[in-house]
Amino acid sequence: IKFFRASMCALPDGEFRNLSESERMVLFRDLINLIHDTAEFGYVAEVKHDEYRNWVKQNPSMSESVGSQYGVASFYCLSGFKDWMNKAGHEDGADYEFEAGDQRFIDEVGALMSKIASNPRLREAYKYERHGFGFKGLMRQLEAADLLVWAYQKLAVDHRLYGECVRVSRGLFRHSPVPHRVAMLSEFSLTFQSLFNSEHGLSSRGIEL
Repeated sequence: IKFFRASMCALPDGEFRNLSESERMVLFRDLINLIHDTAEFGYVAEVKHDEYRNWVKQNPSMSESVGSQYGVASFYCLSGFKDWMNKAGHEDGADYEFEAGDQRFIDEVGALMSKIASNPRLREAYKYERHGFGFKGLMRQLEAADLLVWAYQKLAVDHRLYGECVRVSRGLFRHSPVPHRVAMLSEFSLTFQSLFNSEHGLSSRGIEL
């Protein structure tokens, strides 16, 4: 197993086909325990497809500056971590790491982070030190983020229909010493983000919506 991916471990698929169900559940539990022992904070930003598309249709002049769903969610995660760092009293700078994937979104988020880095006020507000894009297997924290998003999505399903992995994955949140927060973005959130981007020169650079 080169890296953990929750969806492939749950199916199973790929290399995970070589493992029994009990072995795969051990992987889920071990990673959850590791996260509980080492992580400090978890944050999820949720943007519903239909609400996003409706907002774009109703606000064509503002949609150019709001960015893609991925870009909006990424920025709200940045803001969530900024607020948490301030409340927790962290003075050190932050390294922001994203998973390398669709090149369009890499370009969009890379441009966003570069603009934050070049703006002294935003750089200080987000405690920016650097940013980068990595891969699971080379950057293990991305595997924890993968499990976080997968487990969050499965909170709304009947685990009896999806097997033991869903029940086990909910242990990430149950009695967890790690605080988790969720931002469920609304049309108001998109309007705010569009205005914020326009004011601070953080528009999406023509990302296809």
